[in-house]
Amino acid sequence: MVKGLVLAGGGARGSYQVGVYEALQEMGWNPGVIAGTSVGCLNGAMFVMNRLDMARSMWLTIENEQIMKVPRDPSAQELYGFLQDVIRRGGMDVSPLEETVRRALDEKALRQASVRYGLVTVNKHTMKPLQLTLEEIPNGKLLDYMLASAACFPAFCSRNIDGEEFIDGGYNDNMPFALAARMGADELIAVDVDGIGITRPNRTGLPTTCIRSQWSLGGIL
Repeated sequence: MVKGLVLAGGGARGSYQVGVYEALQEMGWNPGVIAGTSVGCLNGAMFVMNRLDMARSMWLTIENEQIMKVPRDPSAQELYGFLQDVIRRGGMDVSPLEETVRRALDEKALRQASVRYGLVTVNKHTMKPLQLTLEEIPNGKLLDYMLASAACFPAFCSRNIDGEEFIDGGYNDNMPFALAARMGADELIAVDVDGIGITRPNRTGLPTTCIRSQWSLGGIL
């Protein structure tokens, strides 16, 4: 039986997924497939690379400044300029997030891992989903597609990949059950963090356990 882990999008609430995965590991539950959307795809990559300690440390120490460029204690004039820049760009500058993910990501290690990996993003113009397994992502493009999956437009800028604009996978499939099934999973554990995206019904027919927090996970940002 191939076990599949499905990780939903939900911004800062994604920290919950790290705790869940740690508990699953302690129970001896190890997935052969991990499929994620938005923050779920970022966490999923860390899990596939077997970097749970790094993921935990990042979530415990991360600040807004490591995700997006925002002014600290801005004057009215600085705030006005910041908002003008956001409008001009079509979203906030998330180059700090790109650098954070770049430092954590080892594409070679991910591609050599025994656990299969997949993610979901959405074409900004057609609003059609793009479900990709790691094998379907060209070498050197993984960072782009991960950031596209987590591009929470219009708060964040869309991601341009080879002339096309992509946005957060939560716009179409915030809990990628079908992708995990296509990747060969026979049973699923899905970790829901109550994100704001579209969660489609699970029509895979696979035995599925959905894990949710009984308590509020706080804000998305």
